[in-house]
Amino acid sequence: MREAEDRNMNDSKDKSMNDVGTPDAIEYRPFEFDDCEKIMKIDRTEVLEYIFVFEAGELILEKDHYDISDWSNAEKEQKIKMAEGEIGKPHIIYYGAFHNALLVGYIRVALISLENKNEMWRLGQIVVS
Repeated sequence: MREAEDRNMNDSKDKSMNDVGTPDAIEYRPFEFDDCEKIMKIDRTEVLEYIFVFEAGELILEKDHYDISDWSNAEKEQKIKMAEGEIGKPHIIYYGAFHNALLVGYIRVALISLENKNEMWRLGQIVVS
């Protein structure tokens, strides 16, 4: 039974990869101010058919079902305003993944100071469509 579930999961992975194209069809680059508005086009809806659960010290893949809805327009506007206010600051970086000029994902990282006077980059957001 587990093999059949694994095979079905792999089949759905292959189909979703073909919808977007090959990884080299994605352009990765830092955000420019004009890219902020493209956050509105990110589609956050997804259906999860499998989840990993941790049992007896092992990760086990189980069939499940979750329908995840898109962000509201208010949430998208909030993220756009945040990005617009932070683009160009030297301690914050937005890096986008673009497919045919469509923003399909982005990360936000910030340089933070630690108590021992060192600094490190911290991942603040990771968003994929």
